[in-house]
Amino acid sequence: MKGKLEDKIRMMILKAFGLAFAGCIFLITGERLWSGRRKNKFSINACLAHMKEKYGIEFTPVEDKRNAEITASMFKFSVQTENYPGQNIFIMQERLDNGNKILFHDNYVAVKYKQQTIELIEKMAYEVFGKDFRVICEVYNHCQPDELDDTTTFNEFLSRCGGRMIDINILLPPDHSTMEKEEELKKLEQQFIENRVVGFCDVYYSSGKEAYQGIHSATDLMTFGMAENNHRWYRENGQFVINKEFIVNHEMWR
Repeated sequence: MKGKLEDKIRMMILKAFGLAFAGCIFLITGERLWSGRRKNKFSINACLAHMKEKYGIEFTPVEDKRNAEITASMFKFSVQTENYPGQNIFIMQERLDNGNKILFHDNYVAVKYKQQTIELIEKMAYEVFGKDFRVICEVYNHCQPDELDDTTTFNEFLSRCGGRMIDINILLPPDHSTMEKEEELKKLEQQFIENRVVGFCDVYYSSGKEAYQGIHSATDLMTFGMAENNHRWYRENGQFVINKEFIVNHEMWR
């Protein structure tokens, strides 16, 4: 009995030491983590100040849960400006080296040139498909190259990351034949190369008027017809990618 009691006491002492040791490690680690988070902590005001300094205009935060996100090393949210009303602009604050270095990223230049990009795509599509088509373009929530700023020209934007920052889609009506789809895609690729547009493009040959007239966004392109279990609302979908050397490095049909 005495031996068992001594064993229990010994086990209690060992557990007490273990808990004390774990507590010390937690306090040390926690303090280091807390101290790292206190250093150059995330700040909406810092982001807004950075954007104003970079572009020379005022920006206002918007409530958009799709874009807002925070982790130990990254904070991102959406802003808007009176220059482009209704258009969300993506901004990210990044913490590196335990907070000793702070970087800011955004996609303002893509928002700035969205309308011009649409007009150029419409011009190129007219040369290939004639007057009956629809262009749907949306700005990706991707970080543009940090060196892009308010001095970046439209042509510089296109040749650097135009189609990689803006989702470019061309819809064709149901009465547009697919007989010359390969030739048409080649002609469109050439238009992209001649206008020095880098990035992706999708061309959809719609299967009915409902889809052709009812799709208005990139989300619609993915979800249209799902309620009727009809994911395939198009007859053909051609896609290509123009790289920075203005060469087609990807082409596919589905």
